[in-house]
Amino acid sequence: MNNKELEEQYQLIADIIESEGLGYALIEGGYIKTEMTDDPELKEAIEKAVEGCKTILKIVEPYLS
Repeated sequence: MNNKELEEQYQLIADIIESEGLGYALIEGGYIKTEMTDDPELKEAIEKAVEGCKTILKIVEPYLS
């Protein structure tokens, strides 16, 4: 994996975040997936972010309209 390929992966994910918002892009069939990158640190961060978003929604679900 070269730097150019990783840059393209990062740009794709950044574009999705800008257009969809991070939470929407991550959860419930979101657009950001661990398979989108070869960077192990980013893969782990995506996994943790998905779990974090799910936890937040679980906690605030009774307060959603």
